[in-house]
Amino acid sequence: MTRRGSFPRSASRYEERILEILRDEGEQHVEELVSRFNLALPTISRNLKILQNAGPVLDERRGKKVFYSLRRGTLASLVAGYFGRF
Repeated sequence: MTRRGSFPRSASRYEERILEILRDEGEQHVEELVSRFNLALPTISRNLKILQNAGPVLDERRGKKVFYSLRRGTLASLVAGYFGRF
């Protein structure tokens, strides 16, 4: 289990791609994210939960839909600490 604000030791390529999409395109509905990957909704949801627990991703429920976005205050540390290559 990961402490809030700390990153998992090895992020999946899906988690990295989710972060890139949220960074480049902004808020996304979970089904929009699912449509970009050849994965089932539970798999994407698990990756989103890992990112939420780590701190950089927020969720917002609007009726029956859930939207995800980057927590803006953590963007600099996200780039420096998580990707390392940027």
